[in-house]
Amino acid sequence: MAEGESASGHKILNMLEALSASAQPQRLGELAERTGMTKPTVHRVLGVLTSAGWAVQRDGGFYGLGPRARALGGADAGWGDVVDRAIHALADATNQTVHVAVLADGEALYTHKASAPNAFIMRSRVGLRMPAHSTGVGKAMLSTLPDDQVHEVLTARGMPRRTPTTITDPDAFLAELATIRRLGYAVDQEENEQNVRCIALALDVGPNGPAGISLSSITFLTPEKELIAMLPELRETAAVVAKALA
Repeated sequence: MAEGESASGHKILNMLEALSASAQPQRLGELAERTGMTKPTVHRVLGVLTSAGWAVQRDGGFYGLGPRARALGGADAGWGDVVDRAIHALADATNQTVHVAVLADGEALYTHKASAPNAFIMRSRVGLRMPAHSTGVGKAMLSTLPDDQVHEVLTARGMPRRTPTTITDPDAFLAELATIRRLGYAVDQEENEQNVRCIALALDVGPNGPAGISLSSITFLTPEKELIAMLPELRETAAVVAKALA
């Protein structure tokens, strides 16, 4: 590892330790004092951590641990158990796979996953990052952002075609988001992986978002109408998860 990379890594780890040292959000000046870094350096490091979901900026110039860091330490904090119990109960009740994700640097980052005992095995895993434009949970999260911000994400990340049904045109995608906002939920019509359909909801987790939850099914096992009929159960679980993550 180059000397510059080692120094940068040390600063990032130092900042994560400083953020986790207090249960309350901290001002930039407080973090500079804790870490011994200059304010411009702190601002730069926080920018890196915030864009990747490891830190979150709150109103008034305060910073705290982000959803990605919280996901790793969730069980110790107590809320991880609440989320896991809720999504496993939903997976068992619907015989489908449940994912919780956050939007990190323009991608959908899976923070939790639960599968029913007899559910078809999916390749997704906690910690996996997927394109937001092609996943149900990603589309649900992007629907909470203004169109100009969505356009920035699409420009930065691109819109790679993952399957024949992936939406790759920005205008068509913005129209899709308008439909999602009107309906209140998103549908992934085999846009990220063939034979996999998802319904998803955005989670109201305040400054810890955007976040979302999805219910994923195998198309040849669960018809679309049957999956859509599971929305009430998904919404009930979403309320529990959102409260735990907020």
